[in-house]
Amino acid sequence: FYSLIYLLFFTATVIAGQENSVLLFRVTDTVWGITINDSLNITSRDTVKLAAGNYIITARPLRDTRWPLSVIRDTISLNKKDTLSFVLDLPEQLSIPRPGQISPLKKKRPDIGYMAFYEKPLFKNSLLAGALLANWAAFYSKRLADDAYAGYLHANRQRDIETYYARAQNYDMISNIYLGLSVAALGTYMWILIQ
Repeated sequence: FYSLIYLLFFTATVIAGQENSVLLFRVTDTVWGITINDSLNITSRDTVKLAAGNYIITARPLRDTRWPLSVIRDTISLNKKDTLSFVLDLPEQLSIPRPGQISPLKKKRPDIGYMAFYEKPLFKNSLLAGALLANWAAFYSKRLADDAYAGYLHANRQRDIETYYARAQNYDMISNIYLGLSVAALGTYMWILIQ
């Protein structure tokens, strides 16, 4: 009984397989990764048997490290017992032996020529050194301001009190300016690294 069920299942599979369409890919020398209907992942070396219907094909070179990636996306229609052959060429062309041409989606890279000066290693290193020096100067000015404030607290004469207080305020202001420069230089350096 079980062998009869197995024989019927095998026969139905063979008969159904005879009505499938064949989809194959021809490439020059690069292996492509191909996704059919966002669920079936194959390579360009595979031959696939599919039922008749419409399919969304997405193809890209597997070992292509350039940016932006060359991605090809198209919809194909297969009839019963068809054999469809794609020809995949690197990097920007995909031709198919049927009416209509599939063209890749090209992404235009933004022009960053104006940033060429900012990309120089000397400029980046100068920003980092400037941030460190400004940070050191801010802490040194803060220490001088603290010393002047300590003199203000211990002064006895009115003239010395005013002198030490004015000196503490000036060193505090200088310390804040250097700290702002340090943060700006370090922020610019980090922004350039992220870009």
